Amino acid sequence: MEYFAVIDTETTWSNEVMSIGVVIADVYNMIPICAECYIVDPAYKEGGMYSSVLLAHGKKNKKYILGYKKRMLR
Repeated sequence: MEYFAVIDTETTWSNEVMSIGVVIADVYNMIPICAECYIVDPAYKEGGMYSSVLLAHGKKNKKYILGYKKRMLR
């Protein structure tokens, strides 16, 4: 099998990355294999055009919030 990845970012009003979305799909049938969304802390607190859709069902999942130090190490 061959795969490809699509990466999307959303930025704050001051142009900082506040979320990163990744989808991995099969090349031939375009069916997603894996999808993840990461919220960047503290940038997401500033807000941006799409900040209203960052929190699924109104709750933050701490597993997917990246702190500044973690972001710098990756």
